[in-house]
Amino acid sequence: MTTTMENENKHTPGPWRISFTADTNGLRVVQDSNRPRLIADIHDTEAAGANAKLISAAPEMADALRAALAFFDGSISFDHAVGRDARAALQKAGRLP
Repeated sequence: MTTTMENENKHTPGPWRISFTADTNGLRVVQDSNRPRLIADIHDTEAAGANAKLISAAPEMADALRAALAFFDGSISFDHAVGRDARAALQKAGRLP
């Protein structure tokens, strides 16, 4: 069985940032570090900017969603569709077993 920590370590650690690529007239999402790794190459489309913003925010959104679930878990008011959707999204991202 895979543990939560094993799942968390499968993606490139954040934070991620957006960079412009003049050679392809597109956007890239890269790891924000001294030696950035390519996360996604987004070619020039009408939605490229919005897609790049969403992708670059993914690590922080997953962390925030996990924190919210931890805060509200066990609460009767949070055990409904919102909680199920949050858990499903984290499972889809590999952040919950």
